[in-house]
Amino acid sequence: MKQFDEYKKRDIAFILFIALCIVLALSMIRCTKYEEVILPYYDTTFVIINDSNKVIISDTIRIFINDTNYIYIYIYDTIKTTTIGSQQWMDKDLSVISYNDGNLIKIAYDNADWALNEPSCCYYLNNDNNGLLYNWYTVNTGKLCPDGFHVPSDYDWNVLMEYIGGTFNGCKLKESGYDHWKQPNYGATNEYGFNAIPTWGRYYNGEFFKDDIFTPQPAVYWSSSIDNETGLAIYYTLNYINYQLVKYRHSLNMGYAVRCIKDN
Repeated sequence: MKQFDEYKKRDIAFILFIALCIVLALSMIRCTKYEEVILPYYDTTFVIINDSNKVIISDTIRIFINDTNYIYIYIYDTIKTTTIGSQQWMDKDLSVISYNDGNLIKIAYDNADWALNEPSCCYYLNNDNNGLLYNWYTVNTGKLCPDGFHVPSDYDWNVLMEYIGGTFNGCKLKESGYDHWKQPNYGATNEYGFNAIPTWGRYYNGEFFKDDIFTPQPAVYWSSSIDNETGLAIYYTLNYINYQLVKYRHSLNMGYAVRCIKDN
């Protein structure tokens, strides 16, 4: 595993080197049409697309260059999924700060900025060692998950719930043990490799969740669906003190985690 990590680091370093070369080339030559450039990276085809200045390296890596030749790289970790019935879910929560078209997602640090009704994300407690939270406006862009995946709809969550045996079997989705969850972490078996861990969340006014009777160390996941009667967004939650996967509704500028599901 250690050797594998070293190979991965070298691969990323090589990608950065190639990216720098592309930036330098583009600073001297402006593409006037779509061009295809073959570069020697695992026989991968790099495609320079002039209208969006995007370089597609693979299904998980994008390089974007803006008009001033500033470069940033959009890299998904190797996409791993777990099969649950007829569905394929990512086995961990989404953690990206740019859309799949390369545009950056606004990171809202202060409460007033978060409370605006516009797409935003943040780290829990504004600490980048914690997981990322997204408001529903960001979910609704349809550009959060990588190509071939989407934010699950209410229907997708219902299919999952039915397969695992109903709301009281939600504990089968939780990571077992106490590395992330507090005791008692009732019923946690991680039977399906979903690896649910606490995500916490952020209120519409910008305040972060605290470990109290209202939000007892929760894992909270958006759906892409709106409840037609209330106009509120639908989400699902787990916690450490019960067995259930429970459906709720809340305002669109709450901050929750996202778990992507593979397109059919």
